[in-house]
Amino acid sequence: MKALKEQIQLKLAEKKLKKEQTIPSRPPRYDKVFFEGVRWLDSLAGEPVRSDTGVIEIGPRQLNEFHVWRIRPGASHIGVTKGAPEKKEDQV
Repeated sequence: MKALKEQIQLKLAEKKLKKEQTIPSRPPRYDKVFFEGVRWLDSLAGEPVRSDTGVIEIGPRQLNEFHVWRIRPGASHIGVTKGAPEKKEDQV
């Protein structure tokens, strides 16, 4: 029993030493380089996606051409894309 207690004490001492040796991470730098990088990435994205509202009617012929889904479960907004959704391997 004494050996077990010594093992536990040793593990706790190692854990405490490891915690003390951990270097705290520095906060991110929001400097000129950061903001230039953000502008460059935004330029690669192109024009912002336009949001629109309206009514869409999909008849029986179009059901196979469009994929309609709710933005969030229970939400009143839906999304529509042309073409069938990509099936994932885990979907049957």
